[in-house]
Amino acid sequence: MALACALASPASAADAQADTGWSWSVTPYVWLPSINGTFNYAVPPQNGGSNGSVSASSGPNNYLSNLNFAAMLAGEARRDRLTFVGDFINLNLSDNKAKLRNFNGPGGIVVIPVTFAAQTHISGTIAEGGAGWTLSRGSAGNLDVLLGVRYAGVTSSLAWQITGPFNIFNPNGSVSSKVNLTDAIGGVRGRLNLGGHWYLPYYLDGGAGGSQFTWQGVGGFAYALNKNTSLQVVHRTLHYTTGSSALQNISFSGPALAATFRF
Repeated sequence: MALACALASPASAADAQADTGWSWSVTPYVWLPSINGTFNYAVPPQNGGSNGSVSASSGPNNYLSNLNFAAMLAGEARRDRLTFVGDFINLNLSDNKAKLRNFNGPGGIVVIPVTFAAQTHISGTIAEGGAGWTLSRGSAGNLDVLLGVRYAGVTSSLAWQITGPFNIFNPNGSVSSKVNLTDAIGGVRGRLNLGGHWYLPYYLDGGAGGSQFTWQGVGGFAYALNKNTSLQVVHRTLHYTTGSSALQNISFSGPALAATFRF
């Protein structure tokens, strides 16, 4: 919902006052996030006994060159002060570098700090939808409040090779985990007009439900080519603290380029 809200930000005061029916906008965009997360995987022991776990963090700069697939689209429907917005993202990324935080042995008794190189893979879908109401609009800009729902389904996998005197885990192996999070969110969005065709779109939300806490922020610059078309360059950050044993936290943060078409 953030890109739908920030990039397809409220129309100018003159346009909004002149609009007596429904208006629509579509915003295809490219978001290039760095991804930073801490994942826990259940690892079968080598010599019997109960499962152990692996905690791994993937560095934030490794995914930009390993994007396998991405689809991103935002949209908005507006009538006077009422808006309905939506945002959809599908990402499929692979990475050849991961940092192993620790091994927890069977029963959680043994902890062995290790740093190693491994292959990680993350895929996920983020879908958002909600409704908003314009609190104020004028020559200086606009301010909306929003309520909505955000869904995130993230699948992660880790393949490793370990050398050393380890006798409780297989030195070679792979594990995977999946989490599905649905959160209620609330926030604000709008634009600050700079004069001429330039303006500053902004968006901020927070919420909880399936996760312990999630927040998202967008800010940047936009240029209106005409009444119906605008271009945006923004920075977007989406963070989850999940409380899940499989995925402790994950953050997506990076620049986005977008074009909004109104009709």
